[in-house]
Amino acid sequence: MYINIINVKHQIGLRKHLPEHGEDIGSMIRHQRRKMSLTLEEGAEGICSISYLSKVENNQIIPSDKYLELFQQKFEISLDKLFDKNDQLIIDLIDAIFIKNKQAFSKEDFKGFDYRSKLFYLATLILLEQYLDAKKAYFELNPYIKNMNDLELSLYLYLSATLLEDEGRLSDAFTLLRMNEAESTNFKLKMLIETKKIILACKMDKHPYVTMYYDEILSELISHEYYHLVHEIKFIYLSYMTQFFDQKKLFNELEKSLNITAEQRNYLLINYLYRTNEFNKSEQLLEEIHFTNSRTYLLASIILNRLNKKEKIKTLLQHKIDTNNAHERLIIEYLKLKHVENSSHLDQFIRIKILKQYELADSKDILMFWYEEGVNTFKKGGYYKDATILCEMVIDKINTLATLRD
Repeated sequence: MYINIINVKHQIGLRKHLPEHGEDIGSMIRHQRRKMSLTLEEGAEGICSISYLSKVENNQIIPSDKYLELFQQKFEISLDKLFDKNDQLIIDLIDAIFIKNKQAFSKEDFKGFDYRSKLFYLATLILLEQYLDAKKAYFELNPYIKNMNDLELSLYLYLSATLLEDEGRLSDAFTLLRMNEAESTNFKLKMLIETKKIILACKMDKHPYVTMYYDEILSELISHEYYHLVHEIKFIYLSYMTQFFDQKKLFNELEKSLNITAEQRNYLLINYLYRTNEFNKSEQLLEEIHFTNSRTYLLASIILNRLNKKEKIKTLLQHKIDTNNAHERLIIEYLKLKHVENSSHLDQFIRIKILKQYELADSKDILMFWYEEGVNTFKKGGYYKDATILCEMVIDKINTLATLRD
């Protein structure tokens, strides 16, 4: 299941007029029509024109009592109770996502056929970090973009971007968030979106964007006392900026960052030492890291690989880390092949899995891993043409990510 952002952009473009009302009759009819495998033409047959049914499904008009009865008979549903127009539930959901309150809602709370129930169900799954189920829910919701008002669309784009980020599709996530042009966005949701864009920009090494907006967003968060987002954005920012800091500057920043945890502090130091090629020092600090997420797990794997610490990396690779990021899984697969299975076909792996793939990773760190590992592997085998092609691909990708273009 592939989230196609071109399709999302197209669907948003079809929102020529905002829905005229908040009732969910239209999305309930569409859900049932699709469930019955009926086309728009087949659904309208014997009742109304195709354009009339289309307007009903997109919440452009409310059907008269006459048509309402015919729709209920044909689609075998009850449409007596209209959805409450009150936005309080969506505001409560945004608040729960904002403070990461996983106890606020249960996914069992939203099992309806209307598009709002589908949207709230998706939001709850992402709040609970159940991303595989959330992706299935996403495709259930996707056909109803035209039914959404501005607030709902903003939430939908944020949720979709979160799914894409979890998969490692950082550039697509960033592009989706920049599609959000609604002026009526809930302020907390707006801050979630702006924070997410900075985090994605840091991960992609999109320096112009980080330079232009980081201080502005950080000041906004501080002024509203949204300190949990301040800590989150600052940690990611410092992880990114280690490539520009000297050791004194890094320690000064860590001293000012009072809410950085001991584990985050160690990660930042290891990341700094890795970026400055002090691999032996970074290895010593790895003993103090708990590999509870793919970020620290991947960094440790790459460092131990550079040091060729086969026994240590074998031990590390025995610990399974769950990640939906295909690019992270690919590095782990490669390192297992290299250090556990002792394969002599590493060049073939890189040729098939990297050179012949349409999409390279959006993370500069992952790109640089393949740049260094791939070039060395190809040169050892005498495949200089492949090494050159890989260099050009990685450099082009890094340059593309650095720009402000979507």
